[in-house]
Amino acid sequence: MAAKKSTSVLARAKNHFENQPIREIVVPEWADDEGNPFVMYVKPWTIQDQGKLQFAIKSGNEADAVVEVLVIKCLDANGDKVFQIGDKVDLRQNVDANVLARIASEITGTDTEELEKN
Repeated sequence: MAAKKSTSVLARAKNHFENQPIREIVVPEWADDEGNPFVMYVKPWTIQDQGKLQFAIKSGNEADAVVEVLVIKCLDANGDKVFQIGDKVDLRQNVDANVLARIASEITGTDTEELEKN
C-alpha cells in the first residue's frame, strides 16, 4: 500500500502561524501633524518572543517588561520594527507610561493592571 505524501506536522504548524492575522494597534496620542493617529502592527507571539520577555521580567522590573514588549513586537506598515534596543532608555524615561502600558496590554492580551503587577 503506497502511503500518501502528506504535509509534515511542522509544515502545518508553520503554515498556521504564517496565516494568523497581523493585529493593528491605533495610538491616537502619537498622532502626526494632521491629527492622524499612529498605527502599529503586531504579529502573533512566538516562543522566542516569550523567552525574551521572560528574560526581561526576570532581570528587570515591570517597566523593563513593558518596554521589551514594544521593542519585540511593534512593527510599522512596512513590517519594520518601530523601536530598537537603543530606544529603551527613551521609552522608559521620556514617554507616557500610561500609553506604553496600554499598548503593551493590547499586544499581550492582558489588562494593564495585571501587566503592571508582574
